[in-house]
Amino acid sequence: MASTSYPLSPPYSHTHPSSAPSDNEHTYTYGTALRSGNPFLCLPRHIRDKIYTHTLTDFLSSENTFNEVPELRDFTYPDICQVDDLLYNEGCQIVIQNTTFTLVSEQAVFHFMTFLEEFKDGEQIDGYEGELATGEGFENVRSLEFVGLGLWEKGVFASAAKMLIKRCPNLASVSLIVDLEDLVWGSGEVGSEINIEFMTKAYDLEALIGLEQLQAVKLGLEPSMSLQKKLARMESERKKADEQSDRITEGLEGFWGLGQWVQLKCLEQMRTVSVLCPVLDDA
Repeated sequence: MASTSYPLSPPYSHTHPSSAPSDNEHTYTYGTALRSGNPFLCLPRHIRDKIYTHTLTDFLSSENTFNEVPELRDFTYPDICQVDDLLYNEGCQIVIQNTTFTLVSEQAVFHFMTFLEEFKDGEQIDGYEGELATGEGFENVRSLEFVGLGLWEKGVFASAAKMLIKRCPNLASVSLIVDLEDLVWGSGEVGSEINIEFMTKAYDLEALIGLEQLQAVKLGLEPSMSLQKKLARMESERKKADEQSDRITEGLEGFWGLGQWVQLKCLEQMRTVSVLCPVLDDA
C-alpha cells in the first residue's frame, strides 16, 4: 500500500460564500506549501482569514480601531504581519477591513493610497510558487474619517477625498469632521441653515452620494475653544428666530440641513443611509 508523507490538502467548504478559490488564487497541497516555506498556505483563504482575525483580536481592540494615517512615517503593523510577505499581505487586509482610518491632510491621503496600492490581486510574492490572491487594498477599506473640508475642496483636479473614496468600492462608513468657521450659511447668519448649493459647488460632497455600499455618514465638528458655549448660543438664537418667523429649521442635530441633504440625495438613488449628527453635549 502506498503511503503519504504529508496530509492531504483540506477541502474547501461549500457553505462559505468565499470559500471556493478565485480564478487567480493559487492553491497548494500541504507538501507544496511546506516546500514553499509556509504550511499555512494549504489552508483555504477564508480559514486563514479567520485565523488572522482571531490572532489580531488584541491589535483590533478599541484603541486601534481608529488609526490616524501618518503623512510620512511607516504605518504601524501587528507583529504577525512582520513574519513574511504572505502574512504581511493577508494580515494587513484584516486590519484594513476593521479599522477607521483618519485623514487630516492631502499628504496623508496620498500616503494612504500609496500604502493601499501595495496590495494587488494575483501578485507574485517572493519565496512562494505561483501567484497568490492577496486581496486588493482599496476593496477592503470599510471606514474613513476626513478632518477638514479642505480635503474635499474642488480645484483643477478632483479633491483628494474624492480621488480616494472613488477607489474604495466597499466603503460603508464616512465621517466628516469640519471646522465650524468653514461652514457657509444660507442667510449669512451663523447658525441658520447651511448654504448647500454653495457647499456642493465648492466641495466634492456629492461624491459621497455615489458610494454604492455607503451605509452611514457621521458629521462632526473639530474641537475648539468655547465650542459648547458658541453652539448653545447659536441654537438659542435659531430657535428664537424660528418662533418669530413661524418656521422650523435644521439645527445642530441635523447639522444645519446637511444631514437631511445627504439622506434625501441617497433616497433619490433608492438607498437608505444613516446620518449621525452631533448633539449639544458631545459636539
